[in-house]
Amino acid sequence: MVNMPYFNLSQQYSDHAYKEISIPPTESGEHKIENNCLHIWPKGTYMLIALPNLDGSFTVTLFCPKNIFDEINTEEKVLEFFNINFPDVVPIADNLVEEFLQNPIGSLCTVKCSPWNNGNATLILGDAAHAIVPFFGQGMNCGLEDVTKLFKVIEEIGLDEGWGPIFEQFSAQRKVDTDCIANMSHDNYIEMCNRVADDHYVWRKQITAILCKQFPTKFLPRYECVSFTSLPYSEAEKRAVINENILDELTKDLVVGDLGIDLQLAQELIDQNLKELDVDRS
Repeated sequence: MVNMPYFNLSQQYSDHAYKEISIPPTESGEHKIENNCLHIWPKGTYMLIALPNLDGSFTVTLFCPKNIFDEINTEEKVLEFFNINFPDVVPIADNLVEEFLQNPIGSLCTVKCSPWNNGNATLILGDAAHAIVPFFGQGMNCGLEDVTKLFKVIEEIGLDEGWGPIFEQFSAQRKVDTDCIANMSHDNYIEMCNRVADDHYVWRKQITAILCKQFPTKFLPRYECVSFTSLPYSEAEKRAVINENILDELTKDLVVGDLGIDLQLAQELIDQNLKELDVDRS
């Protein structure tokens, strides 16, 4: 594909990287910290996250600028870094130093290209066509969704004229959404590292939660639109913009911390701007 005329390729490596360590289970095989959530330690330009595993352990990942990894290269520097930035992790990550110094540094890369097909002979899907960074949790799902979208195009066009028209329509339509999730994934990294520790951001999230409870099939955050509906990524992003505009209107006369929004106005704005969605939270 790379040698094909008019094939456009963008491969963008982030200047941030990652490294994994672990929090082992207790002697009885239980999780040492709450296991029904994602743990985030935001630090502005970098973060530590912990994801629970079925065996009682946690996979803990440090995402940060690559130069920081270059500097944390001795036992003393590892302990100093974690004691300063993530002191509550040190007592429960039993093999912190050994794992941190031994485990490899992983890279973060975004791939965008077009077209995804070479006539009617070849079609690429998944990471081959649109690799993304992991901060929306959609990499594998996006690749699998490619297949469902491809089958939909096949049903619409049929095979009478061969694979060429199918590949071309699918490639053009799908790229809009995969470019969108790539951009959202980058944005979510900034949100996880920085915004989650901001009082104004947390306040708006609290109001969002009120609206989600009051209007569960219409007012959905971007993450829920992506994770619990079949809405295309590009449409989820458009709804997220509308959500922010509604929040702006509802909070313009409030101070940070005040949750007394006008629910009648909220219903009017939501009914005017957002359609009902089929939501599956199972």
